[in-house]
Amino acid sequence: MLPLLLFLPAGLELNGSVAERAQATMPSEDSIMSTRDLPILQSLSEVNAQVRGSLLDDKLRLGVDASAFLTVQGGYADRDVASGELMAVDSDDEVAPPDPFVTLSEWWLSAEPIPHLMLTVGKKRTVWGSGQMMSPSDVLNPARDPTDPALQRAGVVQARADVAFESWTATALFAPYVLRTAHGLPAEILVDDDEELHYAAALRGYALLFDTDVNLWLVWSNRYGDAFENHPRLGFSLSRNLFVEHEFHADVLLEQGSTRQYIEPDCVGGTMALFRCARAGTAIADDVELDSEDVLPKILVGWRFMPPDGSMWTAEYLYQADGMVKAEYDDLKEIVVLAGKAQRSGVEGMASLPGASSSSGGDAPVRVSFSPQRRHYLLLSWLKPQVADDFTLQASAIVPLEDLSVLASGAVTWQAQEWLTLSVFGFLPLPSPAMLSYRTDDDLLGDLYRELDPDWRGWFPRGATVEGGPHGDFDGTPFVARVMIEARAYF
Repeated sequence: MLPLLLFLPAGLELNGSVAERAQATMPSEDSIMSTRDLPILQSLSEVNAQVRGSLLDDKLRLGVDASAFLTVQGGYADRDVASGELMAVDSDDEVAPPDPFVTLSEWWLSAEPIPHLMLTVGKKRTVWGSGQMMSPSDVLNPARDPTDPALQRAGVVQARADVAFESWTATALFAPYVLRTAHGLPAEILVDDDEELHYAAALRGYALLFDTDVNLWLVWSNRYGDAFENHPRLGFSLSRNLFVEHEFHADVLLEQGSTRQYIEPDCVGGTMALFRCARAGTAIADDVELDSEDVLPKILVGWRFMPPDGSMWTAEYLYQADGMVKAEYDDLKEIVVLAGKAQRSGVEGMASLPGASSSSGGDAPVRVSFSPQRRHYLLLSWLKPQVADDFTLQASAIVPLEDLSVLASGAVTWQAQEWLTLSVFGFLPLPSPAMLSYRTDDDLLGDLYRELDPDWRGWFPRGATVEGGPHGDFDGTPFVARVMIEARAYF
């Protein structure tokens, strides 16, 4: 696929890059999940090509973003059941690296048959929400990496019409869901083997009102990557600059019900409870809110500060009405702990639990795959370009407010040459205050929590109670630290 892009007609421009990323991960002996499939060393090679331009005397616009990936990995360790220490995994049990693959993040054609009417068909990233690190209203695109949102280039297959004027735009979009890909191209789309339809359709309006960007859209979906059938969603976003350097935004999704998986309470209470559920044919987790008539909003509000030095500070708060309360989160963590013990004993089949890591679905690999389970999150980021002329510094933090554990990340990028960048990325999960206190002899925060009236404990920052101790979102993560070194050469 990529060699074909070298033979381009006039009017098209080819750009691209060749990248090599080396990654080292230190598994955690405190991980509540097994780490036997987590490679300690990994190399990811990428060749990317992007084509942009016009055809037929500017009557058509074209865009293609294609990448080929090769992964090499090795070195595995897991906590030994008997000693509790990290032990090397037997070579016969090591997971094989993924096969080389090609992904097409974008491939689209657009035309303007009459003034102000733009028609687009193909695969293209379409973002209407105003969220920076996350966008709860974005139900079409693959999830972005909150530590580097600009990294996500993958779009969705769509047919789209835009009527655009200076201060307002109206859009109609139809997106058939891609059920299976082969070599980056759709191999099964819209209709599955049971002749069920999988699609999303949207109507969107944009207007510039009183110097405020306003977006409002309605999405109607049927089995579009989830279990919702004939399901309406209403999205809404605002963005406004104040005092030149400050930008405030809001991103809202309103819908009835939720596809979130919750643990069945009857399956909680140790291995015997799981055994009883298995004998009765009861699912451990179920989307019990799927058919609910309650409106369960997802709301993100944020602030962005852009001072004259070129840096950018971002703070966003995310609220999910369908997020798990502490009792539900306790149940989830207990099942995850049991799943980790089963994995370390050689039992498979636990990857579909809520909160388990998900793959990229055939799209370009992301550095962080994050699926928020609780109700309240704080997302922070900072970017400073042109440090000593050639360096860019970046830092971010994801903070679940119910427990205050943190996933911190940082990056340094050096523009070594006009055509070459060298980058170092670091990822560090930080334990919650309750976990740090639990690891001390006195456990002052634990005593304070137990002395609180039960009605007030929901306001105390503390994770799930697992095996006697508190576990927040980033307590007991599979790794202690992760470092990536990347070299990318552009052409």
